Amino acid sequence: MANYKVYISSTYRDLAPYRQTVMKSLQKAPNFKVIGMEYYTAEDTQPLERCLKDVSDCDIYILILANRYGYVLDGQDFSITHQEYLRARALNKVILVFKAENRDVRFPADDDEDNQPSSIRKQTRLKSLKDEVGSLHLSHPEGFTSEYHLALQVMESLVRNPRVDFDGELPEDRKIFCDRANQVFDFYDFVRKKQAFNVFLIQGHRTNLGRSLVDRLSRYYLGISDPTLISYHEFITDASYPNFRRRLINELCDRLLPNDPNPPIDPESLLSDLKASGTLALAMLSLVSNSVQWQKGYEFLDKILLEFKNASERVGGIRVFWFVVIDTPDALQQQVNSVDIKAAPPLTELSETDIENWLRTYIISDDEIVLSLQELCFPNTLKSPCQLNMRQAQEQIRAFINRFNLRRKASDLPLLSLLP
Repeated sequence: MANYKVYISSTYRDLAPYRQTVMKSLQKAPNFKVIGMEYYTAEDTQPLERCLKDVSDCDIYILILANRYGYVLDGQDFSITHQEYLRARALNKVILVFKAENRDVRFPADDDEDNQPSSIRKQTRLKSLKDEVGSLHLSHPEGFTSEYHLALQVMESLVRNPRVDFDGELPEDRKIFCDRANQVFDFYDFVRKKQAFNVFLIQGHRTNLGRSLVDRLSRYYLGISDPTLISYHEFITDASYPNFRRRLINELCDRLLPNDPNPPIDPESLLSDLKASGTLALAMLSLVSNSVQWQKGYEFLDKILLEFKNASERVGGIRVFWFVVIDTPDALQQQVNSVDIKAAPPLTELSETDIENWLRTYIISDDEIVLSLQELCFPNTLKSPCQLNMRQAQEQIRAFINRFNLRRKASDLPLLSLLP
């Protein structure tokens, strides 16, 4: 088993938490030793000299680019990050490139600063760097939008890179990334519109795990690991909207602001307090599984959504994402019309090509090995016709991930012959 030194290269001021999340992911792999400025201590060596030496010593160079060019030392033409990249390229290192979604407000551009090139000049240099990198190296096709998003992209690239002997563990939550491309693309476009208030409707049978899709969208695109579940069915038994509203706000306060001595009493004060605590985005989830009982709640839902929409627009600086998951065909959009609702394409059964595409995307791109993996680990997906619901697919992927992670320890020769 090969061991690797991995160097993390990026601007720091805007990307510190992203670097930390990537480092934590890499530290779980026993054959990766992570190098970065976070590990530097006071010493005589100049920062640039130390950075370039570490790049020279590393085996894998990870370049993370957002919208800042970074610090330029006096008398230099290029930023420290740019010079690190040039050193890695000159030494033919394994170079992995990841770019932020450049329209995301969480990734600001350079400001004008004393003793630095102008912000305009820096942006010109950054564009040149991105163009150069883009022409010479493959980068992930999707810009990252959260720390979790970036860490998954990095691990995915390491698993699939033919020059890297990956000995880490695939995270089990990779199972939630099977198919659902249409719903994901719709939500990605939704996020990029920068609206303050957003309602996303997911429809499908319970076995197709709409909740799992919400977890994926929330973690991957919003950086929120646990959307707040709203127990509407407990509230709509009361015919009074004021009581429903009060109970709902109280539940949200208990979950989101548990130590607030003066808990908010309405959506606007709730969002204001969350914003003051540093929250940039709020994700809420409503699961609807009893359509008869739920009909009583449409009027309440219509009113509370409008209140939150108006509150988010007045408060500003915090985005609200309200997911509604319905497990049966429903007339929600006809009865709830006070706000715009984005309905994702209905969830459907999966086919054998979805497992095939998952293997090709996250494990290996070689067609012959992908087919052999299906024959070994997913034999039922090769039968025709083959239809799986998402629960069945995730159970099989979970079993594969566990087998992949234990293949060396368990001396799993059939799997090792395909993925040594």
